[in-house]
Amino acid sequence: MKFTSEQYKTLGERFNEKSFLGKLVLIKQQKDLFEIESDGYNIRLRLLDLEAMNLGLDKYFSFPEFVDFEVMRDICKLADLNIKELK
Repeated sequence: MKFTSEQYKTLGERFNEKSFLGKLVLIKQQKDLFEIESDGYNIRLRLLDLEAMNLGLDKYFSFPEFVDFEVMRDICKLADLNIKELK
């Protein structure tokens, strides 16, 4: 494993303190640690460390599972796009 279980727990606590936009930036910067999977609606944060995933250590990392307006807004911010909520 890349980190110990306790280190993953600490990383998860630090990760969870960030805003969604901050989490996206961190995921982008840590391409060797995280990946995002999606079926077009549901999204999942995954650890690239398969042993850590098999141990369920990804549970330490809080990440939205569905795309809602706030998630879409933060994704658009990364691309410098403005977005309005549908009414």
